[in-house]
Amino acid sequence: MTTGNKPISSRPSPLICLCHEVSLAQVQQAITDGATDLEQLRQKTDAGTLCCKCVLQLENLLTRYSANPPS
Repeated sequence: MTTGNKPISSRPSPLICLCHEVSLAQVQQAITDGATDLEQLRQKTDAGTLCCKCVLQLENLLTRYSANPPS
């Protein structure tokens, strides 16, 4: 279940991008929905588009979840 762009769960997902309040769950969903590189991930979530401090973490998540999609 979602409200707007933010997932609703019993346990909040950690934030990956503090500037745009993008959670790990949102990043995982964007990868599941087809984001295969940083630019696509930025387009789908806005993460990594302001201060860019989360870019390395986003790239690591792309590598991890592209090889093993989240369930």
